[in-house]
Amino acid sequence: MSDSSKYTHYSWGYQSYYNRNSTFQLSNDVLIYYGGQLLDSSQFRYYSKFDAFFVTSMSFTNEIVQRVIINRSSGKDLQEEITFLNEGQQFIELKSSGKVNFHEGTIFIRNNRIVDPVSIMKGDKAFIATDNIDGKLYASIVYITK
Repeated sequence: MSDSSKYTHYSWGYQSYYNRNSTFQLSNDVLIYYGGQLLDSSQFRYYSKFDAFFVTSMSFTNEIVQRVIINRSSGKDLQEEITFLNEGQQFIELKSSGKVNFHEGTIFIRNNRIVDPVSIMKGDKAFIATDNIDGKLYASIVYITK
């Protein structure tokens, strides 16, 4: 991994959080998504040049990767209020930016924990990192900030 930063306290860190040659252990049941599709972990190495978001947890003294979202193309970062969430049709409506889709691999975080989309509520303020998939914005991460 190279050129990494950690998202804490509602912003990306300026300095690299991990060493340029950091390695991580993948959990036995790691979920890896690319373009909204689940990948087999053996295919992970073919996406080494892509941007990725990942969530880790601590197991004793080891940081273990639980879920990875690989972005197909450059999306944009949004930070605004959620006005509506439709879990069935898998989209979030934002106050200014409008509709942002999500998929099975989207990482939803509330109170520093991975949660299901049903825990997201109207009026929540969120940081949303998106990916552009076939001309539509898809959320890679939805991090509830307040």
